[in-house]
Amino acid sequence: MKFRSLINNVNVINATQAYVDTAVSTKLSITGGTMTGSLTLASTPTLVLEAVTKEYADTTFLNASNPTGTVIEISTVTTPTNYLRANGTQVSKTTYANLFAVIGETYANTMSGITGKPWKQQYSFNTANSTISAWVANTPLPISVSRSHVIVTNNRVYLLGGRLNNTSTSTSTIYTAPINPNGTLGAWAAGAPLPVVISHSQAIVTNNRIYLLGGWNGGTSLNTVYTAPINANGTLGAWVTGAPLPIVIYAAQTIVTNNRVYLLGGRNDVTYLSTVYTAPINANGTLGAWVNSTPLPGAIAYSQAIVTNNRVYLLGGVTNNGVFSSTVYTASINIDGTLSTWTINAPLPVTISHSQAIVTNNRVYLLGGYNNSGDLSAVYTAPINADGTLGAWVINTSILPTTLSATQAIITSSRVYLLGGYDGTISLNTVYSTPFSGGLNNYLNPISINATTFALPDYTIMDTASSPKSYHYIKF
Repeated sequence: MKFRSLINNVNVINATQAYVDTAVSTKLSITGGTMTGSLTLASTPTLVLEAVTKEYADTTFLNASNPTGTVIEISTVTTPTNYLRANGTQVSKTTYANLFAVIGETYANTMSGITGKPWKQQYSFNTANSTISAWVANTPLPISVSRSHVIVTNNRVYLLGGRLNNTSTSTSTIYTAPINPNGTLGAWAAGAPLPVVISHSQAIVTNNRIYLLGGWNGGTSLNTVYTAPINANGTLGAWVTGAPLPIVIYAAQTIVTNNRVYLLGGRNDVTYLSTVYTAPINANGTLGAWVNSTPLPGAIAYSQAIVTNNRVYLLGGVTNNGVFSSTVYTASINIDGTLSTWTINAPLPVTISHSQAIVTNNRVYLLGGYNNSGDLSAVYTAPINADGTLGAWVINTSILPTTLSATQAIITSSRVYLLGGYDGTISLNTVYSTPFSGGLNNYLNPISINATTFALPDYTIMDTASSPKSYHYIKF
């Protein structure tokens, strides 16, 4: 019986081998011949010896050979699996916890070398290629106010002074609200007031201090400078008087470079100004002595200043003879923080003053304003080129909910806010907002850290300039 069983097993083996030989010889020749066409392979193989695509093999190799936090450079705009585009964007600390554990706040924005208006809206901070969409009404301010000024500190927003209702009365009130981790605003409350009633002023933040420069008190223009320390939790300390400006001035514009503050144009009780004043920013955040710098090509007030990459722009305003202007002045920002000679850029598509500007990574938006036609609800926008120059202006489809001028704009991590303003008849307590991505809730020195997001490394300049084209990605 055992011998017969063995013979039967041999017969089975021989029969099986014959079947295999026949199958192979009929399906795929062992020698000679050429296979043409391509195999259809699973995009996500599950078997150990299953054939895979080259794309799958390349991605698997990248994931297996590179640890979390590795930055790769490849010539494709398609982001590989388990990678993020290394473009400086803010991403969730929770969703990308493994990457945050590796790089932490390494790429958080610092004030060193950053220029513009980092106390309210700043090109270098707003790293996403964001567009603005429909505006909605939010919880109103406790006061109707226009021509005030606004700053963002450490997860807080402050609205400073301004003009009340439809009168020429200025106020010394300060209202503040917390910026929640998701970028929305909390309840507004009154803070300690300013030392004087004031509107049409300009506020700057330098390291750990806030400065309020010039302004108008309802009867005359001022050369006073008020300053207060910014505490670690974002609250403000006591206001004191600083060294005055060289002249009385209001309705000017301010920017900071990595080591200087600039006061651009404006007006006084007699005339409109083309002057540019500048002061050094000391290491402790205090200001040095003010001096004259290269003047603007013409007198202008009630304009809007923005910074894009390495350039500053003054957009529109009112000229010396009271005429609304579409003029755009621009100057490059030198490596040492000084400004080059001002030139005249391509004009805006409309004469406009008392507007508000915001800047994203790739666009500038001009929100509302005022001209001979009255207060405006239009939103104008232009692309920002890689070198910081501006492209052609067009009208954006998302207009404001009402005609609005002399409002104040801020950007948080998730929204753009417009606070108060004037509708052609009275000052307003309205708060409007629109969704936004890529901003921050904390704009303070030395590091701008968001409670819920962290910054990726930014290789966008290299990606734009590279030849042949290449792109950078970081493993998460």
